[in-house]
Amino acid sequence: YINKIIEKLELSKNDFLVISIEELTRKNSKEYLEELSKFMNIDCMSKISVENNNEYEFELDKNIKNKLYEFYKPFNNKLFELIGREIKEWNNE
Repeated sequence: YINKIIEKLELSKNDFLVISIEELTRKNSKEYLEELSKFMNIDCMSKISVENNNEYEFELDKNIKNKLYEFYKPFNNKLFELIGREIKEWNNE
């Protein structure tokens, strides 16, 4: 994602970019959507129904999970640097 975010920032004439991290918003998704709609000065977000149980049929193999974590780690670190914070939910625990 980081390469696309940087590209959008370089091409954008706006002073801001909203980056939504699903792991951070899923617990209070309705409140998040309402806050986002206020920020964007639109009214339609309150009408959206949010239903996602975030359950998977099986647990991801630990070896595959570790490989994915190592692959994405440099990209995630660039994103963390850009947004000025780490996303602890993305730690490989």
